[in-house]
Amino acid sequence: MCPNDDIVARRASSRRRMTLFGTGVQLIVVVILVVFGSATREVDAAWTSQGAVDPSTPANGNMFAMEGVAISGDLAIVGEPMRQVNGVQNTGATYALKHSSGTWSAPVPLTPTSITGGEHLGIAVDIDGYYAVVSAQNDNDGSAVHAGAAHVFVYNAGTQAWTASAKLVASTRNSGDSFGSDVAISGDTIVIGAPNRVNGEVITFEYSGGSWSRQTAIVPTDLSGNDSFGNGVAIDGNTMIVGCNAQNSGAGAAYIYTRSSATAAWGQQQKITLSGADASNYEEFGARVAVSGDTVAIVSSRTATNAFGAVFVYTRTSGSWSQQTVITPPTGAVEFGDSMALDGDLIVAGAPDTDLTTGNAEGAAYVFQRDSSGNWNQLVRLEAHDGSSANTQSNAAFGSAVGIHGNTVIVGARGYSSNSGRAYIYQDASVTNNGPSANCDASTAPTNGGVGDCTNSLASGSTCQPTCDSGYTVSGTSSCTAGTLTAATCSANACDASTAPTNGGVGDCTSSLASGSTCQPSCNSGYTVSGTSSCSAGTLTAATCDAPSPSPATRPRALVVLAITAVLVVA
Repeated sequence: MCPNDDIVARRASSRRRMTLFGTGVQLIVVVILVVFGSATREVDAAWTSQGAVDPSTPANGNMFAMEGVAISGDLAIVGEPMRQVNGVQNTGATYALKHSSGTWSAPVPLTPTSITGGEHLGIAVDIDGYYAVVSAQNDNDGSAVHAGAAHVFVYNAGTQAWTASAKLVASTRNSGDSFGSDVAISGDTIVIGAPNRVNGEVITFEYSGGSWSRQTAIVPTDLSGNDSFGNGVAIDGNTMIVGCNAQNSGAGAAYIYTRSSATAAWGQQQKITLSGADASNYEEFGARVAVSGDTVAIVSSRTATNAFGAVFVYTRTSGSWSQQTVITPPTGAVEFGDSMALDGDLIVAGAPDTDLTTGNAEGAAYVFQRDSSGNWNQLVRLEAHDGSSANTQSNAAFGSAVGIHGNTVIVGARGYSSNSGRAYIYQDASVTNNGPSANCDASTAPTNGGVGDCTNSLASGSTCQPTCDSGYTVSGTSSCTAGTLTAATCSANACDASTAPTNGGVGDCTSSLASGSTCQPSCNSGYTVSGTSSCSAGTLTAATCDAPSPSPATRPRALVVLAITAVLVVA
């Protein structure tokens, strides 16, 4: 394990060790420049660059896009964990990008609710829909140095602005916990790894009633010293995978957890370890993990070369996980799997030390697609290109970070321009990603209701809660299953028409008169009903029983009697 003053080796042995400095600063807003249309050279020309993202104030060693990149729909997040702020190194920064009309807008900085300095803000990031979670794994809390934290940001589609929503921490904060070594979000659930918290721990948070609350801490019963449980985390709906890459003297493991619903407790479904020849050839299994529907991908490093060497893919059938394939490094790939992301039928794996020209370590990223027979085939090797010459950036470490959503890929190059860093975005419109984790657009309000907490990118397996207008009741939650949305509806409330009118009876009215319906109360002898009782969205218009009015013929007769009486008295 790394000492407490170093970054936790979430990316295992290939991560550079970085010492932290100082405390007590405020975050500086940094403007970032987007360079669109930068040329790319790929094996498959269908994959085209949608832009290259650079800091407008680059500085050696800031490592923009070092490890923290993520994409969801038209939004992307990029971390810059080594940025110096107010003279304090390694404070970090994080930025948001937005795609519109074929281009990515200039990134904007995400400002946390609080920051002290040296946090490594943006060392890990994730985004789902309009919510982003950003790690600050070395956040300090008084005596708890490097206890760690995570910040949540929410995007407003109307104003197109990001705001800080919450700061998440463990229930008790200990020095060196590295809470936030990795983070993941799916729907209303956030998962945060704390691999240095004793033998490792994962904490989940749930969004409800407009706020995030700590739900549960997950610690397997079979952990032992320095297992680093939580070095990698991923979640898709009601399935979560956790890496434990130091377990069993570095052999590693991965734990899969499931829950029956968004409000149910998590339970361990299966623990995966390597066996046979794989156990002999690979170590640090669980260095990186990803999940999408009924598929998980797990990175393990090769023992012989101490470089990341393979992506193991498992699929679930009837609640049991079995190995589908092992994706080994393509020819020439070095540190293959140093970064990895999975979405549906596509996997992207970075190989940042790959030499495209001898000894230059420009880096590469590889995209693989699963066919209908379950075979994974390489689609493309993505490469960066700067200026008029191909791959002129030596030691750019292109592939140090990767993210994927649908057929769009974001790739980090932490070493670009003396480690100032750069990010690239690619898309292939011809690729159909029919994976089980396709998100749903739940941003349309139900009739007679509002959107509530639903977004345009509801993860498969997740639910959201729309709202209903006064007089209407929501039918339940909206849910997404493999790209198919089951939308909640707003039903008009019924009315209680079981109270008899004054001087009358209930008639055929009941306590549950449907909206839009009428019923007929009855009236006592001598009384007349005014009409029918009707219900409109919970509002009852009740019929009444009216007393009889005097007959018009009665009045003249009374006057005549009075007149005759008067005459008799006078006589």
